[in-house]
Amino acid sequence: MSYKIVRMFFNDDVPTKTVKIGMSLEKAQSHCRDKETSSSTCSGITGGECTDKYGQWFDGYEEETGRILNDGLGEMTEELYDCEGELI
Repeated sequence: MSYKIVRMFFNDDVPTKTVKIGMSLEKAQSHCRDKETSSSTCSGITGGECTDKYGQWFDGYEEETGRILNDGLGEMTEELYDCEGELI
């Protein structure tokens, strides 16, 4: 099973954005416990820019469906996306 990180916004006009894909459950849970994954606790530049642009937000995780779970070598792959939902 594979999980994705989704950034959710308190402003209903801002759609949910996928920020990370291909994660194990443990990594997804660890990501969401990090203080940099919520506008109310983050102190980094990226989080602050996201808050300035979109308002309050937080990261959660969801199970991914219809996705290849590894890179063919038995390793989980992770892809990162920025606050705009663009692959980085």
